[in-house]
Amino acid sequence: GLVHEDGMVLRNWRMEVKSNLMNDAMSQSLIEQGFSGDIILDYLDVDTDPMEKFESGYPYRIRALSSDGNTNVTLQYLEMSPVADADLVGALNSMGVTKLSAACEVDPGFAEQEPFAKLAQELDKLVVASSDKVPKIDPWVEWPGVVKYTSDKLKELVQLSSTSPELKLVRESNYWKRILSNMDHQELLTELASTKIENGDTYTERQLAEGVTLK
Repeated sequence: GLVHEDGMVLRNWRMEVKSNLMNDAMSQSLIEQGFSGDIILDYLDVDTDPMEKFESGYPYRIRALSSDGNTNVTLQYLEMSPVADADLVGALNSMGVTKLSAACEVDPGFAEQEPFAKLAQELDKLVVASSDKVPKIDPWVEWPGVVKYTSDKLKELVQLSSTSPELKLVRESNYWKRILSNMDHQELLTELASTKIENGDTYTERQLAEGVTLK
């Protein structure tokens, strides 16, 4: 249906997603912890914006509400910036990726198919340069090794430029200010990051400061 909001006309699309069909890791984790059930998903895009900030068809809001009321997640788009058509290298460059630490290859089972053959040609254009291994990132747990790696990289970037966007992030984020500005936190990160953790079976949980808890 149509929804009127702040002078705009939005199109509202609604669907019901059954929990037994949500197979991604995040959904399964929420379900296992009892935080989610069947989901009512509202997708709103723009039909008309008199201020011309959003073009027709631009996404505006995604809202997910579980049937039991325990989960209510809203993603709001504040602005949209169209990008030019780009090949794989151009798309990666737009995200700040200029080189890879290891070569990528197309699965041999798909290599003969035309789209994948073209992808293989694009992959051959990418620069491969060995670098420090980036820790595996778990989106729901702040592993010390990941926080330590990110902390070290932020410090390096901040030292390279006094006007870097990373410095702006550090200044605006209470999280990173608390981690980077306290030597005790840095020493604890070094200690915890060197602790071997096997398959998540054992973990250490330490609270560095309000809102900063490592597991």
